[in-house]
Amino acid sequence: NNVVKNIVIFGSSCLTIFTALKLFLMLRRFFQNQYKMISDQEIKLFGKYENPHVEFKEDE
Repeated sequence: NNVVKNIVIFGSSCLTIFTALKLFLMLRRFFQNQYKMISDQEIKLFGKYENPHVEFKEDE
């Protein structure tokens, strides 16, 4: 009976960690997309790519 309880606790904690990680990744992706949208707007605004704070480049 004790072993079953330990397995249930272990499984639920793993599930909780997994869910939190998934949520964190989703949030990160969301904020990165927002950041990219802002960068695109800035590029349209300035007509040139002059943003020192943009660190990651994609599609290379």
